[in-house]
Amino acid sequence: MEMNELKAITGAYKALCVVYLDRKINELLSTFDPKALEQVDRALTEMEQSFPGLSIPAGRHAKYDFGMEWYGSITLLQPLTTAAHEWIENNLPSDVGWFGKSAAIESNYWPDIEFGIRFVGLTIGRI
Repeated sequence: MEMNELKAITGAYKALCVVYLDRKINELLSTFDPKALEQVDRALTEMEQSFPGLSIPAGRHAKYDFGMEWYGSITLLQPLTTAAHEWIENNLPSDVGWFGKSAAIESNYWPDIEFGIRFVGLTIGRI
């Protein structure tokens, strides 16, 4: 395979990953075609199987919905899936502090937040 072909495939894969992982794009896409996200997922899976050198983003095949790191008085909560991003948007205050890709949670609030996450069936793993 030529370098230009590989660049084109990698670019298409990245674009499909953006479509697949971005919650707002998901919502917009599903208003036009409810099965569109399934088609994008199938296309990504086929590309991943056909081109094993592709760099797969963390949220694509996340083992957990959230990653969590505890630092004493602060707990960092990183959403890894679309469902996790939606949960944060719907359940944490809009002025929550962010440290990189993680919401910074005061540890005294952590037990209630962890309960809320697990109550709806989402998963948390240490990162």
